[in-house]
Amino acid sequence: MLRSGYVQVASFRGIPIRAHWTMPFLCLLWSGLRFAPGAWIGAVFVVLLHELGHAYLARRYRLQVMEVMLHGLGGHCAYVGEPTDWQRSIVASGGVLAQAILLAITLPVQIALAASVASGGPSPPDFVWDLLYAWTWSNAAIAVFNLLPIGRLDGTEIWKLPGLWLARRRRRGMAKSVTTKPPASTSPRSEPGIRARSPIASKPATRPSSEPMVIDEDAVKDTVRRALEEARKSSGQRPE
Repeated sequence: MLRSGYVQVASFRGIPIRAHWTMPFLCLLWSGLRFAPGAWIGAVFVVLLHELGHAYLARRYRLQVMEVMLHGLGGHCAYVGEPTDWQRSIVASGGVLAQAILLAITLPVQIALAASVASGGPSPPDFVWDLLYAWTWSNAAIAVFNLLPIGRLDGTEIWKLPGLWLARRRRRGMAKSVTTKPPASTSPRSEPGIRARSPIASKPATRPSSEPMVIDEDAVKDTVRRALEEARKSSGQRPE
């Protein structure tokens, strides 16, 4: 769908930005089929910001962004690589996150201008009102629509994040439990009724006795006599 009819209108950090000839139809639908340049510019900016949000997160995961395309049905960010399921879902959320940042910035401005006009201040031109309306309420409506888990909308991938996050958490918990598990002890386990002893202390240490040593004189004489007889025999002499 919409494979041809694009023309490159700009480039952002090396990423070509191409617009389709059906973009004016998107602007007219956004403005309610009326002449509203502020709404048209706001519509193009919101769609472009949405796709650049995808491109930013894709590059964060070192994926190659080929181009950003704007057409009558919205836009598309084309990138190549081998993202994981988690990375694909994160990249899909980039567009809505970019829209949320724009809404957070412009909504207080619109509320402040409305309060100023209500208190008797000067009213800004219609261009400003249309631009702010496109960046606030129309922007919020498009973001909610993109969050629907239908077809090829971003919500199809975004709503996978809770399950993917839980799976990542379980894997990290298992890996942590394996790395922090203490090694099996090689020392003998103590059982009921059996006292475990260390191999080093398996033999009792000998201590010097404080009692005097008793010498058997007869045994010493007998040992000396036998040694002399053995020496004479070995030298060929007869015992006396």
